[in-house]
Amino acid sequence: MTHKIALLATGDEIIQGDILNTNSQRIAQMLSDHCFEVGFHMTAPDGDAPTLEALQLLLATHQAVIITGGLGPTSDDRTRFALATAIQQPLVLNETVWQDIVDRLTHYGLSVPESNKQQALFPEKATIIPNQRGTAAGCYLNYQDKLIFMLPGPPIECLPMVTDVVLPILLKTFPQHHRVLRKWRLFGVSEGHVAAELEEALADYDLVTGYRIDYPYIEFKVSIQKEQASETLWTYIDSLVKPYLLGNDSQQSASRRLITALESYKSGFAIEDHVTGGRLATAILHPNTRHALYFGNLSAAPAAYIAVRLEGLDAFWQEDTSQKTTTLTVTWLQKDKQEMLSFSFPLRPQRMLAHTVEFITQLLFEKLSEISS
Repeated sequence: MTHKIALLATGDEIIQGDILNTNSQRIAQMLSDHCFEVGFHMTAPDGDAPTLEALQLLLATHQAVIITGGLGPTSDDRTRFALATAIQQPLVLNETVWQDIVDRLTHYGLSVPESNKQQALFPEKATIIPNQRGTAAGCYLNYQDKLIFMLPGPPIECLPMVTDVVLPILLKTFPQHHRVLRKWRLFGVSEGHVAAELEEALADYDLVTGYRIDYPYIEFKVSIQKEQASETLWTYIDSLVKPYLLGNDSQQSASRRLITALESYKSGFAIEDHVTGGRLATAILHPNTRHALYFGNLSAAPAAYIAVRLEGLDAFWQEDTSQKTTTLTVTWLQKDKQEMLSFSFPLRPQRMLAHTVEFITQLLFEKLSEISS
């Protein structure tokens, strides 16, 4: 049995496009990673009536509803009032939450407006989810065998509550939900091509496949009942996707692997980049990798660094659409030794740089692994 979980985001700022609804995206990813079936995503404007209408629909069609937003102190923050109407429970003042709000505001030298008191109102039978990062506490409750979670809108406040409270409760409430999900990051292949190949190869297995483009990768997902999963199956799938993996890690992007490796690397790379227009530096140059990266003319680079010159992609930069491929040249310069490598890529004008950056970071990662071994 699957358990559909609905996501309801409230707020005019989302409806009007002022902000992106990143909470629902991230929460859906977390739920899917735990093999829960995500049902409707809905967004309701501020106001009791729209939120109430959305809640009534979702509670009639799902086993759980996660509501985000509308828990602030202003007159347009009406989520708690709509929820109270939907479940026919009065709102009551939680003294502990109210005192936490008072303490937080006075700690920062702020006055405590009376309007903030509505942030301490919760349905009578709700259990409080403390907010360590703001004044809007969340809550959860069981209504007619349906789980309802009410969470604040700011992602920095909402998402930790999902990780720390919501997911553990869902997993405990639905113990019969036993599926296994695995993911692979595929590189250098079109979604249509790889889907046709993998669907045919896995046709005899009772599993669910999924695909998500995260260019230049395609995320391939397999979900299967836990009792039907086996190492034999995973080994078989590993063999199917191996030609499309960038390196041996099927989970992380090449740029993320390189960043992690550089964080503890004692020396560094000197990179003369004539290819990516700064995209490579943007991808991997961060405060925790700055000590290990130099970008610029190699003549001024630290002598101890591994030197590499990146050139090519001429057809891309010259917008030569008559060409079907373009070439990347990578030259390693170490002491008196020079090694030049060339790689040909399909010319994809809109996606060329994203593809090239991940390919280069994999080369850098492999060079780092070679030197460190």
